[in-house]
Amino acid sequence: MFRFFSLLAIFGTITAAVLVFALSRSVLPACGVIAQWFNATASYCPEQDVTRAETIDDLDQRRADLLARIADLEGRIAAQHCPVPVPQDEAVLDPDEPEQIDEERFAERDVTLLEGCWQLEQTLTVEDIQTGALTIFDDWQMCFDANGQGQQIMRSNNGIICEGGVPGQFDDGGQLLIAEPGNLQCSDGSFIYRRDISCGIGADGYLSCTARQPEINRQNDPFRMRPE
Repeated sequence: MFRFFSLLAIFGTITAAVLVFALSRSVLPACGVIAQWFNATASYCPEQDVTRAETIDDLDQRRADLLARIADLEGRIAAQHCPVPVPQDEAVLDPDEPEQIDEERFAERDVTLLEGCWQLEQTLTVEDIQTGALTIFDDWQMCFDANGQGQQIMRSNNGIICEGGVPGQFDDGGQLLIAEPGNLQCSDGSFIYRRDISCGIGADGYLSCTARQPEINRQNDPFRMRPE
């Protein structure tokens, strides 16, 4: 009988310890709950997901680093001043330059292309063949109607003005011919020997002209004639 009660006491003690341990885990599932019986100790402490926590931190840091890198590159790009390349087959037009000569109309000998005013880009030095005095004319203009009939005016750097009529037409060779009907009279009583001016289209798209004075057998250097 005594032995039976001893076994029963041992069994009750074990049962009580198990119940205490079970209740401690269900009620207090925190790290460090300890149950102890006889010479054995049981503890409960859930493992921390250290690897996962470190991975998230690493990803956050990498994201921050990448955003900083992107911001740096955007700043560098914004600071760049890159010239826009101009294709070789596209001419850069000067807004102050007038339109070039219509080659098709010129080839068709269309005298109406002369209509309007033109600037003859030549500084002309005129010599008085009797006294040897030189007069420099640096402004020469011609204006034509649709039929090629025009007027010209030349101005010197000392105030002399020379004016007269001038017709324009195409010759048999397809060149534009501007032949003065006579000597050009000037405001100081002098005159400029008449000129035969022959023009073609130059490499720059404007009229390239030469002037010859047959009475004194002189020919000027080529000069450009462009619309105003």
